[in-house]
Amino acid sequence: MKLRNRSIPILTSDISQPSTSVVTTGSSKPSTKRKSKLSLDGRSRESKGVAASGVRSKRKGIEESEDGWGKEEKGGEIVEAKKVKVARLIGISDVPDHLLVWTFEQLAIVDRIKVERVCRRWLRLARFHSWSKTNSFCYASLLQQTTCTPWRCIDDRPKVGNTEMRSILNRAGTFLHSVDLSAFRDSLNYSVCSSIGHFCVDLQTLCLTGIQLTNSSLNLIARYCPDLRSVNLQRCFQESVIERGLSGFLAKCQRLTLLDVSENERLCGAPSFSNLPGSLRTLVIAGCFRLSGQAIDQIRRRCGELSVLAMDGVDMVTPDELNALFEPLTSLRTLKFGECFVTSVPGGTELTNLGRLRDIRELVLNDNLLITNDALAAIGSGCKLLETLDISGCNRSVTDDGVRELAKLPNLTHLNISLLRSVTDDGVRTLARCSKLQSFLMHRCDQLTDASLLMIAKSCQDLIKVDISYCPLMTDTALWALFRLVNARADKRRLKVWIARSGATVPSPISHPLLDFNDSDHIADNSLSPLLLDIW
Repeated sequence: MKLRNRSIPILTSDISQPSTSVVTTGSSKPSTKRKSKLSLDGRSRESKGVAASGVRSKRKGIEESEDGWGKEEKGGEIVEAKKVKVARLIGISDVPDHLLVWTFEQLAIVDRIKVERVCRRWLRLARFHSWSKTNSFCYASLLQQTTCTPWRCIDDRPKVGNTEMRSILNRAGTFLHSVDLSAFRDSLNYSVCSSIGHFCVDLQTLCLTGIQLTNSSLNLIARYCPDLRSVNLQRCFQESVIERGLSGFLAKCQRLTLLDVSENERLCGAPSFSNLPGSLRTLVIAGCFRLSGQAIDQIRRRCGELSVLAMDGVDMVTPDELNALFEPLTSLRTLKFGECFVTSVPGGTELTNLGRLRDIRELVLNDNLLITNDALAAIGSGCKLLETLDISGCNRSVTDDGVRELAKLPNLTHLNISLLRSVTDDGVRTLARCSKLQSFLMHRCDQLTDASLLMIAKSCQDLIKVDISYCPLMTDTALWALFRLVNARADKRRLKVWIARSGATVPSPISHPLLDFNDSDHIADNSLSPLLLDIW
């Protein structure tokens, strides 16, 4: 049998299923009745059998060899044909389950719930298999949005009430370790605690800021989530007295390392703080101005390993009770005790036990009437590891003598003496010994002149932030000292200087690429609190 030369294969038009195309190579002499089997390369195949690719041909009478060439009877001739495989189209229904689950896991929580409505298969995969990697819930995870502008939070924020929250926790609660509901405090109430308790059995971090709670709701959380490590209950007890519920909560959650009950004006802490866990490392009671001396004593007895204590606005305690509190807290590294308006009695007890905080690194005492020269002397003598000190607003009892004591702090890097209007150049000159000083804020220090800043700029080569705003005796002479400082430094660190309402020329005629002058008529950014504690 004579065959003609082979030609180029051509695809068929039928692509709905795997098929083959046939290209003829010419005709041969007529053949007699076709045998049931033909021998190609020593192998026997049925004329209508399965091709070498495993796909049955749609055309009758085709045989294929291992190299893809076969024979066909056409028009009375046996021709040699090339069979080309064509894959069928793939739809969304052909995507494997594991790829769909992976895709659903990348979606925001809102979109992940919406895809459940597509079909039963997606409902099963999205609801029961796409939540295993969701270990935290907050506003950002709900919409996959890391930034929150005010208009977007108000206009575009989805309404998440108790019903919606229960639906979300029913799906993801088993896998959640952290829940932050502070963004939904306007639409949630104490009923959400029932959903948290029943579905979030492995919860470790919980933030309920602004959600008004009851005694029973707190007990419900403690019953089902006893392994909590971090709890934020800021502004949660403003509508009811919750001492009994908080007492039961603290009794059951004895593994807490962080507790924030700040800005709860009704909290007095007398019975509830008696159950404070000894594992606490961070305690925030700022704004609880009704805390009694008995509550402060319980903190001293039960929380000896505290490393962070924020107690701004706690001013219904005596200096003796505060001294007793600070004495055993030898591991304390951060203390925020500002806005205390308890006046010290001349010749009375001073806060000298602040000097016993040997490991303290950050000390924020702004607007504290108990801070006197004696208290600063104790700090200078005992807190040798102190790096940040804020005594802004302590104007009533702090003079040059107290400021001189701060020169004994060898590791001081951030100092804020704003609003100390009785401090003069004589007291500030001694601070030149603090050669590691980086931030020096002197906002509204009326009696300071250029001499103070000249000495500081000469000795403190690491300055990156200076505030002389509202200092009328500071002139361009002080700014030229800062110019020489940045010009002589080998590194490229920038120096920011606030000069609003000072004696310096505005705008400043001094120009340097590493020197930034801010002459806006407002207080310098964080000028009254150079180190805001990001406790939560």
